[in-house]
Amino acid sequence: MKVTPRISQKLLASWLGLAAMMPLSAQAHRSSQAHEERVTALLPLESSSIGGDDFFSAGGDGFLVKWNTDGTGDHYQLSDLEIRLVAKNPGNDDVAIYETDGVSVHRVSVWNWKSFTRKYAKRFTDSVTALSYSEKGTSLFVCTSAVNGLYVLNAQSGSVAKRLNTSVVSAMRTASSEKSVLMYSPGGSILYYSMKTWQQLHKFATEAALGQSLIFGSGEYKNRFLAGVKDNTVYVVDATSGKTVAQYAASSPFIFSSRAPDEKGLYYTTFDGRNYELRLVTNEELYERLNSQSASLEAPQAPAVVKRFTGIPGSDSFTAAAKNNRTVMLGTASGNIYTMTDVPESELHGLLSLTEKMYDRIFDINCDSSDFYFLTQTALFRSSYDKGSPEMLGTNPAHKNLIRYKDSAILWTRGTKKAVQELSLSNGNEAPATLFTPKNTVQRLSLFGSKLVCVQGNTSVGIYDLETRTYSDVYSGTSVQDAILTENTELYVAKTDMSDTDTPLLCVNPATGETVPVSMGGNVVFSLSYESRHKGDSFYGIVITPQGGNQVTKVFSFSIKERKATTLLQIAYEDPTAFTVLGGRYLFTNLGQTQVYAINTSTLRSVKYNRSASIPQKIQSTETRTAILNRDGSLSWYSPENPSLLADWYLTMDGRWFTF
Repeated sequence: MKVTPRISQKLLASWLGLAAMMPLSAQAHRSSQAHEERVTALLPLESSSIGGDDFFSAGGDGFLVKWNTDGTGDHYQLSDLEIRLVAKNPGNDDVAIYETDGVSVHRVSVWNWKSFTRKYAKRFTDSVTALSYSEKGTSLFVCTSAVNGLYVLNAQSGSVAKRLNTSVVSAMRTASSEKSVLMYSPGGSILYYSMKTWQQLHKFATEAALGQSLIFGSGEYKNRFLAGVKDNTVYVVDATSGKTVAQYAASSPFIFSSRAPDEKGLYYTTFDGRNYELRLVTNEELYERLNSQSASLEAPQAPAVVKRFTGIPGSDSFTAAAKNNRTVMLGTASGNIYTMTDVPESELHGLLSLTEKMYDRIFDINCDSSDFYFLTQTALFRSSYDKGSPEMLGTNPAHKNLIRYKDSAILWTRGTKKAVQELSLSNGNEAPATLFTPKNTVQRLSLFGSKLVCVQGNTSVGIYDLETRTYSDVYSGTSVQDAILTENTELYVAKTDMSDTDTPLLCVNPATGETVPVSMGGNVVFSLSYESRHKGDSFYGIVITPQGGNQVTKVFSFSIKERKATTLLQIAYEDPTAFTVLGGRYLFTNLGQTQVYAINTSTLRSVKYNRSASIPQKIQSTETRTAILNRDGSLSWYSPENPSLLADWYLTMDGRWFTF
């Protein structure tokens, strides 16, 4: 089955040629789809000796996209966190990224872009301020916000070759010979280090607190200048002395410079309140000021205006900028990328959007014995892998989560106090009816028979009876993660233990409120799965437990009769995003974050599915088909026992499937 929407010839040709252009093991998808979240970084794929037109974009959605000369991008999600920095090894196909939650997780990982395999990852206790490869690609520099927090890694193995005793660094560039490295510290200094002895060679005082710090200069001016932004002013500094060469007033500027051998100088944008200007400060102008005895006493001439260009629609704003060869790229808060050339123009220029919103995001999925149900921002659809075209069943009043129940769909939204509603599937024209309005934010809502188990605010568990239409508070406590209701009407509550005498699993009698601790080694239990029709004497879940000084994450089965847990899978680190889902004869889990395992609950044999371009988020399965909802809102289809990907589906904006 293949339902193809109306698309441009350029995109159709790119999609049809994807299999021939990518390695067989890769599951990247090629399109001009925009990032789901803001563009955080743009990286030209060029060096000081080779110019190029391809470039990478990274986003808050964890995707890295390689944009090609035909205007399409190869999309692959490397992280479930925001990617803030990206660096390309000039000697091979490795890409380093800095991924973070902005609070406590600060991780640098290195990937082979051709095979989409991760070579290694390093955790840091402090945020990363700069990420850069040496000119030959032998070393990877990781600069953190901690004093003495600059790490020099062996680029191939990830081992720490040196930790430098220096101040915080936000920009760096090594010499072509890799004998020395130039660094800028926002504390107000330019530093030179020997890469052989790691001794400091020079230190120059300079402008402090420069944002967007950038080392530039090509040809005979190679790496001669440092640029940065502060207080709506662009500063250019002599990298060999620290002296300020020039200052240029600019409103909300972005600065950038290509590393192409014939690059002219430094470009920057400025905003006049209505339109933008692209300006150029040439290397020659800056060098003349260096050699002029009177230049330091004179204000620099206004840089040449290369282009005047229009802004971007609505409340969108620029978040990243870069230049590769002859092309300027601008990323935005909405995830779009705009491009223009550096060819001078006298007329007002309209920015060209490289990206577009091609697909309607699927927020949640559910299934019955044969069909699958999909929830978008505005509608509920029914479809299946074998039936083809989606059928719209009703409108969605902006809910994000879905549960199938008899001839209706229960709609709710995790992390909010929005009313839990029921939408009739026999008459989608009817407005959803409100079942109950939670007192606190709903963290989990699960269906067991005719009863909804609701975890509110991580502090209480209630049961809503769909037959009597009544809600009862059953348990209150702290750090509640999940809850299930078994066939013999026992409520199991998963939580975080809060003391040495606490336990992460409780058994509660809903009628009497009697609570009994359940023996379960570990600090926290979450993502419980149970189906009375599916081997109802056991349930499943995730437990994180200390082991040998580390945190180990385990998938377990729990015998209700014997009150005993058995480990099915485990990884030697903490994975708080792991989940379990029962479907047919299988228990599904994404333990390890990037792939899905299907465990046969009878034989306990497991199969690892080949992942798609995006990281798995939720799974639903019948006896014959398994659908994985990915983080980018796409679907990946499998047969339960077969790890091979059958197809990727994207729902187009006009309500049709596009398949890869």
